[in-house]
Amino acid sequence: MTMTADASPGRRLVPAWVRANAGSGSVVLLDPDEQPAAAIVDRLRSLGVHVRLCQDPVHAAAILGFEGIAVVVVNASIGAEAMRRFVEIVHGKLDVTVLLAYSPCQLADIGPAVLAGARPLLALPYDPASFVAALKQSATPAPPPPVITVAGLVLDRAGYSASIDNHRIGLSALEFELLLEFASHPDTVITRERFAQRFWPDSADPDGTIMAAVKRLRRKLDAHGIGHAISTVRGVGYQLVSSTLLAPMTG
Repeated sequence: MTMTADASPGRRLVPAWVRANAGSGSVVLLDPDEQPAAAIVDRLRSLGVHVRLCQDPVHAAAILGFEGIAVVVVNASIGAEAMRRFVEIVHGKLDVTVLLAYSPCQLADIGPAVLAGARPLLALPYDPASFVAALKQSATPAPPPPVITVAGLVLDRAGYSASIDNHRIGLSALEFELLLEFASHPDTVITRERFAQRFWPDSADPDGTIMAAVKRLRRKLDAHGIGHAISTVRGVGYQLVSSTLLAPMTG
């Protein structure tokens, strides 16, 4: 019996991926080679996946956030350095999932991008069923790293322990979670609203509660000369300034 398009593996996977992304089926494909990229884009569109093809990293980054983009797929042929920088901006700053499409000979090239947060889920050459399967897999968040390091600051999730330059920082469970939130997004302003929603959704005075909690955390960090690393952004929230962790202030 001949398999129809509706019965193809790719088409069966698409609805599950779209549901997992809250109805958003939009993908950006960053590939400098127009001919093979255009072919896979046409095939994916026939399966119901909305794909935008970009050949330039700047163009790809510029359109993110305007069309409900769920995933960006990057062809490793753009080069190791361009790939790493793109992932750092898109995944680290915009919090968009980045998948890498690569061939076995490009394993060394994708290493820096993987360390920056990209997920190497697609093998080249493109195959529609494999492409959609990778999209579906990307809808399942990657497990958080067990240890987060920002300059000399190290946080161990399993042990609920924090240290700076190998000196343990004594923190309560809540203080550790607050510092973990900062360290997971270094140099990024975290709004008071985000803290309130995550830690104190039922507080009658979330602003006061947050200010008191951050003050206590700073006091613990001050004992190690790094209380100044948590900076207040007036009227918005707070951020962990990673550069201040390189040379802790003492005394």
